[in-house]
Amino acid sequence: MTTYNEALLKAIEGDLPDYHHKRMAQRQAEQSLALAAERAKSNPDVKRIEQLLAEMVQTERDKRDLSITEREVLQPLRDMIAAEKEAQST
Repeated sequence: MTTYNEALLKAIEGDLPDYHHKRMAQRQAEQSLALAAERAKSNPDVKRIEQLLAEMVQTERDKRDLSITEREVLQPLRDMIAAEKEAQST
């Protein structure tokens, strides 16, 4: 029997480039909204704006690196599945 996490892992692995692209697009959208909100403040924090701009540049680079999603999503999911299986066997 396949668990939800196993099905999710298989689905993500089956379409990793698209899933990664969507994650990075979501990250960029959140960063853009945060940047716009900071700039709209009556007294914007210059350091925060610089930080957000640097994060946006890094996210743009990260779009081409699927290993990020591998590390941040797939590996923790694999670890969770392994822990579930271990718990079932005891």
